Amino acid sequence: MITELDTEDQRDDLLKLVNLVQPCYFKNKTADLGSYYGIYKNDQLIAVTGERMKMDGYTELSAIVTHPEYTEKGYAKQLIVHVSNKIFE
Repeated sequence: MITELDTEDQRDDLLKLVNLVQPCYFKNKTADLGSYYGIYKNDQLIAVTGERMKMDGYTELSAIVTHPEYTEKGYAKQLIVHVSNKIFE
């Protein structure tokens, strides 16, 4: 199930996951720039995707990250479709 990451605990999970896969890429306030969505499995955030910048009718997809133990299972694809659909709405 795809969840919007909008609580403080979820934002902490987001920061930890992104920095696990891409160290120093994501800062504490980066998630404030847009909406971020994730998939949890067994109470662990395993994949995320969000939107970071919007300008002139364009929106950047950001933090497309999957935990290394859960790659190649289609989680990132589900999240990209979800966020893209939200942008086009």
